[in-house]
Amino acid sequence: MSHAELELQMVLYVIEHDWLFGKLKTKEREMTETERRDDELEHARRMLATWERRAKLAATKVKLWKRRQARIEKQTYLETFVGVK
Repeated sequence: MSHAELELQMVLYVIEHDWLFGKLKTKEREMTETERRDDELEHARRMLATWERRAKLAATKVKLWKRRQARIEKQTYLETFVGVK
């Protein structure tokens, strides 16, 4: 059996089973208005939780950097005016 014959058999098999006409695809079910609204609400809740988490992290980082800045300023003051290293 040559390669061309094998390809012909495969093509005929595909055509015979109607694979070229989209019969293998499952039809997507349309969402009802209630389902769509529920999905939107769930998405909004997830996004709110995400942004609250990010805000908490940002507040923590602000506190950290303020402490770090204060420490550096204090050390700079002591080194400059008091002569302590």
